[in-house]
Amino acid sequence: MKRLAFNQDQIKKINKIYHDFEADIYSVYHPEIEHEEAKWERICKKYFIQDKHVTILDVGTGNGFVPYVVGKYLKEKDTLICSDISEKMLMKAEEKLSTYSQLEKVFIKADALILSKMDIEADVITMNSVLHHLPDYEEVLKNLVKLVKENGFFIIMHERNQKFCRNVPFLLKQCLFLIQINKLVRKIVGKALLILRLYKREVTRDELYAKVRKAIKEQGICNQTLSTEEINSLVDLHDPDEGGEGFDPFELHQRFFNNFEIVELFTDMHLGPWTNTKNNFIIGRLSKILKNKFPYSGATFGLIMKKSNAVL
Repeated sequence: MKRLAFNQDQIKKINKIYHDFEADIYSVYHPEIEHEEAKWERICKKYFIQDKHVTILDVGTGNGFVPYVVGKYLKEKDTLICSDISEKMLMKAEEKLSTYSQLEKVFIKADALILSKMDIEADVITMNSVLHHLPDYEEVLKNLVKLVKENGFFIIMHERNQKFCRNVPFLLKQCLFLIQINKLVRKIVGKALLILRLYKREVTRDELYAKVRKAIKEQGICNQTLSTEEINSLVDLHDPDEGGEGFDPFELHQRFFNNFEIVELFTDMHLGPWTNTKNNFIIGRLSKILKNKFPYSGATFGLIMKKSNAVL
């Protein structure tokens, strides 16, 4: 797919428009986040339960999925800072977190770059499925690392692994036909289920993109009518499915986290992000074999780093 020539400011505005309209139906379009809950539960039990009061900064909160899981493990007077470029997404998150009356909660409407320059000190910074949206992710990371307290953690989750896209394992190539059939079946079934789930909401994916296109024109961001694929390529900027390259977690650590040590790095979905490993025994078994043989070659990765005293 040929990339459209948009500057960073335009891309951010399109992201904001898209996520404002997607706020009401985010969980319907992204059922995969339900499968991430167990990972966050484990991470919270291991890194978030501390004797002292802690401050958690969640970058790109969306509808509040991660803060909601994290909030279960925080104690009274711990601080949870939620940020997002979309005001409507933040409103959803605030509603979801309303039951956590014991926490100090702060909601910041700002893009990630502006947020990264604020006067904030965090014990943990979390970014879940956020990095691939950011046109200026390099500058964002350079600033965010400064906000982490000594011995604090920086957690990047659910990002596409560049290694999977560039160096597909041999066994995966042999199973390519099976994967494509599985992908086609899932796509057909998924679309049918999506239509059924959206029926009561009286909204379709076509209507969502129509609203996005209209807002883009009304705000003078772009005069031409963007296709669905073009909008997706600007929203999911670094996603390989939309023409991006994904990220190499080792490279991210080397470039932006000089005084952090990797305490955990894991990859998942070794047969691709489209495969259902839980409800398909054959696919599940193949994925497990690949995970054991190629532990860092899954389609998505999770990267957990701890800030040390000395600069490495």
